[in-house]
Amino acid sequence: MKNTINLNNFMDMAYLVFQDQAGKETIPVSENGEFHLGRTNDNDVTILDDPLVSRKHCMIYLHPDENKFILRDLNSSNGTSINEETLSGEEAFLSDGDRIKVGGAEFIFCIENPERYQTTSTSIIKFGKIKQGQEVLENTISQTHDTVKFKRLEMPQKSDGPVITLAKLDSSSSLTPGMEINNYKIVRTISTSDKATVYLAFQESVKRTVTLKIFSLKADFESKLSFRELVQKVGRLNHSNIIHHFDCGTFDDFCYLVLAFMSEGSLEEKLSRYAPFNERESLTMIKKIASGLSYAMTEHLLIHLNLKPENILFADSEEPVISGIGLSPWVAKYFQHKRTYIYSSPIYMSPEQALDHKADWRSDLYSLGIILYEMLTGRIPFTAQDEQTLINKHITEKIIFPPNLSKEVVNIIRTMTAKDPEERFASWDAFIKAINSVLESKASTPQRPQFSKPQPQQKTQLKFTAHKKLILKK
Repeated sequence: MKNTINLNNFMDMAYLVFQDQAGKETIPVSENGEFHLGRTNDNDVTILDDPLVSRKHCMIYLHPDENKFILRDLNSSNGTSINEETLSGEEAFLSDGDRIKVGGAEFIFCIENPERYQTTSTSIIKFGKIKQGQEVLENTISQTHDTVKFKRLEMPQKSDGPVITLAKLDSSSSLTPGMEINNYKIVRTISTSDKATVYLAFQESVKRTVTLKIFSLKADFESKLSFRELVQKVGRLNHSNIIHHFDCGTFDDFCYLVLAFMSEGSLEEKLSRYAPFNERESLTMIKKIASGLSYAMTEHLLIHLNLKPENILFADSEEPVISGIGLSPWVAKYFQHKRTYIYSSPIYMSPEQALDHKADWRSDLYSLGIILYEMLTGRIPFTAQDEQTLINKHITEKIIFPPNLSKEVVNIIRTMTAKDPEERFASWDAFIKAINSVLESKASTPQRPQFSKPQPQQKTQLKFTAHKKLILKK
């Protein structure tokens, strides 16, 4: 099933601002269909008595895939100007604050708050109230507004925020069972961290259980826009080992994601209960995760950069699903993380991330190598009493392997976790090929069932997991 993203809750109102000596006019731009400007009366904005304006001069429309407004010149005689550059039969994406000039009429395209802007048009406007798609109901002509008129669109009122029962949302973690946000009824809290709170919720409109992830800081205007654009890209991912993104939006300035609910928990939970796993089951799971990461990178140019067991989820006992692909750069900027390039867990951070160098897909490969080591041994390769010491160990220390691991698996992990990215596998395909080779050699070897109950001697290994969680909370 192909993923789709519902961005209706995120779409801010768009306007054209026009101002002359008679005052300012704010023209709402419809996001449904095409919005035309020109000299004749059948346009949404009509500019009269201007020889520089064509009958159908230009139009604005909402791009169905990019979810951005676009200005298109309709092969007008004199072109359409955007920020002093002329379009001639061309189009350009519109951003908040762009100046559009059609003949002698100048408009400013804006999102949300049109009171911020002023224009200096040489034209004066004349306007009439016209119900969209129907005949003129009223036409009141101002004595000074005499060269431009526009249709008054009956636009829906913008929502002031979510419908929340019982209480107002003060923080991302302040919701309790029974509260509703934009058609999502809270069932219970799944987890809480300094970055976000994750809820189990029920989507009333389609009668399904979902995961609602609410980020903990209020977002400014720029953060909201970049979040919408990023989630739209992530929402196009369609792979059995990548979580489905159903929706995104904001309420009370908090950004949220709506994801498929994974009923079998995370790899972190399975590690704390069942680790260590045998080599065949570990490699099989890692191969599936690598397949999802490879697809995201090769087909959509998206990487994870914060891969950890908490982000590997399960809808059933055997099929891993990756959460969080592509979001790490936005999270780092949103929370103003001290590392300028990327935010990542210090336990699974690659050396290049630890050095604050530019990272690519090979950083995900390194993190996956640390996860594979943990699956096979029940512990993480590096521990420390503080975060910075732990980060430094990724840069300087070698991983020590227990003697019970096969030589083939040790070689795979060593290549995955090489300090120099150039010494790691050359591609995801090369890595998956290496795993297949080891799996084929183990095909006839008896293995214990997946996620079997832990043995008594694993108590010391569970202490490592507890220590790992302590570090994560710092």
